[in-house]
Amino acid sequence: MPASRTDPIGGLSGYLRPASDNGVHGVKEGPEMGTGRVDVRRQDGVWVLSLLGEHDLTTQEALRAELRNLMSTGVGVVVDLTQADFIDGTVIGALVAGHDEAGRNPGDRLAIVISGDGVFADRVVSMAGVDRVIPTFVSRRTAITSLVRPPQSRGVPTTGER
Repeated sequence: MPASRTDPIGGLSGYLRPASDNGVHGVKEGPEMGTGRVDVRRQDGVWVLSLLGEHDLTTQEALRAELRNLMSTGVGVVVDLTQADFIDGTVIGALVAGHDEAGRNPGDRLAIVISGDGVFADRVVSMAGVDRVIPTFVSRRTAITSLVRPPQSRGVPTTGER
């Protein structure tokens, strides 16, 4: 996507991702997001999608669309739940759908960041068993590092090995 272009996401009116020089991909908030916001930015070679506030049935469709969109870029995606005050089963379903997207495209990867403090989002991820399916970390840095490994450590041949 050219840096000067602003695209609507998932056909949702009012959901625009302005490009900028500071790596911020976009922030979504507004009536279709309830009290939650989604912040998307590029950090150290991966996409970081942060959920802020409350996320439930009213936000899961936009979250699914954003995950699908980011996973299609072929770049790893870290979902940061450390600032999510509330998530429900529909958000868990969106994360699992993102995991399924990663499975269809081996170059695409997904990781989750939780606070590790036992807050609500941490407990939901654990109780739903998502942390046993999707790599889950208590540090954004560690999650990013897990997705930016050299190709040979992911089983992908480097240029000279094909």
